[in-house]
Amino acid sequence: MKNMTNLRTLYLQRKQEGIVQSMAELGERLWPDSPRESMLQNVHKLFSGKTKRIDLDWIPIICHWLKIDANTLFQNYQEDEK
Repeated sequence: MKNMTNLRTLYLQRKQEGIVQSMAELGERLWPDSPRESMLQNVHKLFSGKTKRIDLDWIPIICHWLKIDANTLFQNYQEDEK
């Protein structure tokens, strides 16, 4: 999603702060019923910006995991719309 702040950058900041550990943690929360290999592929796509869509149900999960609000996740959304 073009308006979403770089998720990888947010992840690296939060990891450095000791808030999160691995990207796989998020994958386990987003796709708990997926086989591990599929979940890891989905995580890779999400963090590399290759995900074709962001499910709205993912937003609160991502925000809770990173301990951020949606405004931080979607930084500059309104500015991009102008």
